[in-house]
Amino acid sequence: MERGLLDLTRAETAFAALVPRPTLCLAEHFAPLLAQWRAAGLWVPHHRFHRLTLAGRFWQVPMTTRLLGWMAEHPDLSHS
Repeated sequence: MERGLLDLTRAETAFAALVPRPTLCLAEHFAPLLAQWRAAGLWVPHHRFHRLTLAGRFWQVPMTTRLLGWMAEHPDLSHS
């Protein structure tokens, strides 16, 4: 995100190291959040990436924080 894009392929690979057989892939888990950001004009699809717009670059830090918080709510991660 600091470089202006989100690469879900790399994120999925890293997640697979934590959760070998997830019941829900990250793309599906993040879909509502990413759809909201797209509708708000904060990112646009670009090949396999989500490229931040100028507004998205401005909001990158809180977006990253929100994304990490959303990840913590993934159903395959322990909440204990």
